[in-house]
Amino acid sequence: DCGWAFVTNGQWKLREPIRARLDRIRIRWIQVSLDSVNAETYPEIRKGGALATVLETIDALIEYRDRRK
Repeated sequence: DCGWAFVTNGQWKLREPIRARLDRIRIRWIQVSLDSVNAETYPEIRKGGALATVLETIDALIEYRDRRK
């Protein structure tokens, strides 16, 4: 009966192995922490990061959430 909550910087891809693991648990929420909404500033704050990657992850998480409903 445990509900999981996650906070992430979103610098990863929501691939099938991750989806399969998430499918096995009850998720309360997933929070994505944005370091910047400016694509040029983002990698200065999140070294090696890219705003585009985070935005893709957010889109994938929304799609995943809607599929799970």
